[in-house]
Amino acid sequence: MQDTQINLIRNYRRWFIIIGIALIILGIIGIVAPVVSSLAFEIIFGCALLLGGIITTVGSFFSGAWKRFILMFISGVLNLVVGFLLLKNPLQGVLALTLLLAIFLLADGIFKIITSFQLKGHNNWIWMLISGIISLVLSILIFAEYPQSGTFIIGLYLGFYLFFSGFSIFMLANLPSDQKTE
Repeated sequence: MQDTQINLIRNYRRWFIIIGIALIILGIIGIVAPVVSSLAFEIIFGCALLLGGIITTVGSFFSGAWKRFILMFISGVLNLVVGFLLLKNPLQGVLALTLLLAIFLLADGIFKIITSFQLKGHNNWIWMLISGIISLVLSILIFAEYPQSGTFIIGLYLGFYLFFSGFSIFMLANLPSDQKTE
């Protein structure tokens, strides 16, 4: 499995570097302007839910089977309602999304730590481990300080998350060509 992952990194090195740099830049923006980034994320997410809700609700009428129609229709309406609520009250939306971010960072941290141990032996595997630990710490800090810091924490933490994720991807892409796998 490790050989496959390392070969994937080698074969798509340029893309890993581009993605890493893009994530680093987005991370810096989030760190420098956290309140604006929080609100921007919330509005984009609300719009995405509205669009997804429209597409799913309309698509439900073309689904064919009655059971499929009901499930798709309910899913579409749910997307529409949540998207509308996020856009109607962005501050409450940011607070709700802050809790979702904490849960996401918790899961992401666990998965990155597991992945880092699968990459152990690769020269730069430690950066994936560090990224996972940072995700876990950020999650714990959100849970500990909620809701006082909810207005800016999404933008700030998302900025740090994107920065360190980009950095870890960038470092993995800089695998020496003679790197041996164990």
